[in-house]
Amino acid sequence: MLNDEIINAAFTPVKLNDGHNNPGYFGLGWAVEQDTSLGNVVYHSGAATGLSCVLLRNISRHQAVIVFDNTHYNAHEIASNVLKVLNGIEVPYPKKSIAKIYARVLLNRGANAARDTLYMLKKDTLHYLLSEDEMNSLGYDFMGGSNNPNPFHFPEEHKYMEAVDTFKLNMELFPDSWNVYDSYGEALLTVGQKDQAIKMYKRSIELNPRNEGGMKILEKLLR
Repeated sequence: MLNDEIINAAFTPVKLNDGHNNPGYFGLGWAVEQDTSLGNVVYHSGAATGLSCVLLRNISRHQAVIVFDNTHYNAHEIASNVLKVLNGIEVPYPKKSIAKIYARVLLNRGANAARDTLYMLKKDTLHYLLSEDEMNSLGYDFMGGSNNPNPFHFPEEHKYMEAVDTFKLNMELFPDSWNVYDSYGEALLTVGQKDQAIKMYKRSIELNPRNEGGMKILEKLLR
């Protein structure tokens, strides 16, 4: 239905005014994988409460993978591994999420029990996976969403102290990541701990001088 020129544009990252590709590597309606080892791969994904899904296409090899995940693990990651299997590449066996177990213990038994559980499971790398990104996402789940209603999500609760505990622990687990300090700073600012938030943003910018969002927030706080 579409000519080759339009199709190629859909599968090509849009350039910014400075000539660089946009950070999300989006074409026209499709995101483009930067890794081309398996061919030209494009995808479109989506998520709602408890759900994630993706349509991933390998245009070069005429392969498609569609995943609908009702545990909100990560449909895109699953699809990427399936694509590797389709092309004869061995992938690691899935492991249990420490972040999910930590969240349940935190809500039911408190911060100390959750921390102890995490460090105990962290030793069993054969069966359990500790992910910085998943812990970070969990912290934002506890924070709740913005004031803008989202029809694809349930009404959100704001568990700010659980968010602070999660971001703080993630910072301790991954002390060399600029993003964990940025997220922790945001949570501290939300609960009114401005001085501590400033320290976190400063550390984040030390690790990543290109953290423009953090710099803008820090400048505003210091002013």
